[in-house]
Amino acid sequence: MDNFFASNWLCRVINRLREFESDKDGIQKWRENERILEMMKIFLTAVFN
Repeated sequence: MDNFFASNWLCRVINRLREFESDKDGIQKWRENERILEMMKIFLTAVFN
């Protein structure tokens, strides 16, 4: 995965997370997404190391 793709993908993930902030139950969704991001980080670290 090149740097452009990685940063582009990360920007899309962050923008997606920001959408949840405006929801009235955004905190709950944010916590769920934090767990998903943590799993993605672990996965990506495993793939690229």
